Formats: sequence, C-alpha cells, structure tokens
Amino acid sequence: MLLKSFSLGYALEEDRLLLSVNAAQSSHDYWLTRRGAAMLAEVLQKMISKQYALLGSTANMHCTTHELAEFGQSTALEKFPLTASGDTRLVKATLPLLLSKVRYQVIDAQITRIALIDKSEQGFTYQVSRELLHALLNLLQSQCNQASWQLNFSKSSNSVNPNDRFPSAIH
Repeated sequence: MLLKSFSLGYALEEDRLLLSVNAAQSSHDYWLTRRGAAMLAEVLQKMISKQYALLGSTANMHCTTHELAEFGQSTALEKFPLTASGDTRLVKATLPLLLSKVRYQVIDAQITRIALIDKSEQGFTYQVSRELLHALLNLLQSQCNQASWQLNFSKSSNSVNPNDRFPSAIH
C-alpha cells in the first residue's frame, strides 16, 4: 500500500501516541507506547541513513527545511495535539493496533517499504517516500517531546539488525 498521509497525536489518558496512517484505499491506527515510539524512531533513522547511503551522501541525516516545505505543499499532514480527556478524535470504529514490531526494506534512495506489526503478528505494509520518512520522524520527535517522554533521537549508527529487515522473499 502506498502511504498517502498520516497524523500523530498524544493521548493523555492513555499515555500513548496515536498514529493514524492513510493509505491509497484504507486507513489504519496504531498505538505507540514509549517503547514503540523509540523503536519506530530508531528504525526510521536507519531507513533514512540507508537511503542517504544509496544517494552517496551521509552528511545530512535529518530533514532539511526545504524537504519539509516540499512535503507540506504536496501532502496533507495533519498534526493535532490530543490532550483533552474528552477528545472525540480518539473514537474509532476499530481499535488501534498496539505497535510491537517494525520491519523495513529500502527499495532505493527514494522509496522504502515499512511494516507496522502488533504482538499477534497482524499489521500492514506501506511504501513510503523519503520525504514522508523525514516528516514522520520529525513529527514523532515533536510528539514525544510534547509527551515529556525524554527519548533519545540521536543519529543512528549504520549498523542494522538483520531482524529489522524484511526477509528477501517478501516483496
């Protein structure tokens, strides 16, 4: 599925982030605990690092102002703070999945495949552009800071855990 847009907000009552992903023909929701947010951030940093390595430049590992501006013009990204205890935006027809694993495969310097999976091994796979990866990582960092989670968002190393990647047979 091609990822079109996403939103991410902090739910105070749950002490979790709610990630809503809009794909070409469907939408899915994921709860992110502190552990899940840290895991997702680490994987996003690895994905971005690998894409820049494919481009031949590892100098700029974080989103540039120009890339965010381009993203803002071409993609509908809704950023909303979910802090009110009676916030109706948390009411969903289906319950969000609790993120427990993230797998990825870098297709090329522009496109990556990411799978968001819960404990029962259910989840969805999305194709994501480099610009959306940057925007998601930036928004994740912002929302974790708003939640006062004090997670470390330093540049990741180039070492990649093979278990984080898709098996080569999966396309």
